Amino acid sequence: MNHFGLPITQLNPTSKREIDDHIMKTQQELDQVMRIMRSNLEKLSERGEKLEELTIRADALQESTNQFGKTSHTIVRKYRRRPCFFYFYVTLSIIAILVVIYYLFFLLTSKSEVD
Repeated sequence: MNHFGLPITQLNPTSKREIDDHIMKTQQELDQVMRIMRSNLEKLSERGEKLEELTIRADALQESTNQFGKTSHTIVRKYRRRPCFFYFYVTLSIIAILVVIYYLFFLLTSKSEVD
């Protein structure tokens, strides 16, 4: 068969085998791209799960931090009052001792004056 005076084999130099090889190569590349895409989707899914777990841990850590802050403020307030009570009791004890000494001194001196 002639087309414009040239045989068809000269118009289309690629053979069926070359076309089949080209299709096979394209199919292999497509398969490789599909494997890569599936792998990427799996990795993306795993990353999403890990990010979700990390978010849960971060929320728990934040809650623990808030609880620690509240507890530490309570303890600080409690122990700030403790020295005040200590000094109050020490002062009260010293005053009581001085009162006892004062009365003993005056009782002893008043008895010695009576004699």
